[in-house]
Amino acid sequence: MSEGSFIVAEGIDGSGSTTLVEQLTAHFSSRQRPVYRTCEPSAGPVGALIRQILSHRIVVPGDIGPTPPGWATMALLFAADRLDHLEADVLPRLQRGIMVISDRYDLSSLAYQSATAPGGPGDVEPIVNWIRELNRHARRPDLTLVLDVSPEVAADRRRTRGGSRELYEVLGLQERLARAYAAAEELVPGDRVVHIDANQSVGSVLAAALAAVERRASVERCSPWRWCSAQLRAEQETPVLPTSRAPRRKRMPRRKLRRAPAGCHAARSSAPSRVDSEISWGDSRSNRSWSAGAFVAGAS
Repeated sequence: MSEGSFIVAEGIDGSGSTTLVEQLTAHFSSRQRPVYRTCEPSAGPVGALIRQILSHRIVVPGDIGPTPPGWATMALLFAADRLDHLEADVLPRLQRGIMVISDRYDLSSLAYQSATAPGGPGDVEPIVNWIRELNRHARRPDLTLVLDVSPEVAADRRRTRGGSRELYEVLGLQERLARAYAAAEELVPGDRVVHIDANQSVGSVLAAALAAVERRASVERCSPWRWCSAQLRAEQETPVLPTSRAPRRKRMPRRKLRRAPAGCHAARSSAPSRVDSEISWGDSRSNRSWSAGAFVAGAS
């Protein structure tokens, strides 16, 4: 059984990633394709703790009053929740051939925690490298859909959605996050990232996401009667070395064995020697030395 595809939707708050994941899941479910929808923070114990922090229900006491945990603490919590989420929910389903579509993944950690960390532009690279190290055991997604939307449009959507303002829903921070997502390829080098204009309608965003998923599937799919393009390139780039036949060895004529004279065997067995002892115990060097020693000890 082939492994299922792991698809991730990313973007700033109000980009529409949750709506897109719901619609993608409904689309593939209606076509009888096994699919599982999930999100981060997860529904696990660490994810529940993170959700309480985001909704300001858990704060850290301090000299200046209660404040949310710092960026490094949040990076550690998100990484712990991610690995627990993978082990409990994502990887078992992928191994059974189920497509998993997640609302957010480690690109969110790289974008949000680097944007909320103190320091100037020169401090971003070591922070990003540290967050990557925290998530180095996390499985890479097969496709990441980045929903690019202007911070103003996303703010209008959050107001329409209603509810209390969460930890990261600040316009200045969302503007920095939008710039980070615009350069998502630099944060997750080597991952397959597709940008989608999320300022357009919900239907247009869904159509663009489905097209990206189908393109990814067509690249990965290999017809049985022809080579995949990657395999063909590898064959073309591999030099073909000339083959040469090994020369035949000349057969040596058989030598006739002489029969020992009568009485020879009896004479040998009646007077054992060191050589007889070595031959009787086999041909290995360790056996020969041991048997010879035993023979000498017996003779003494």
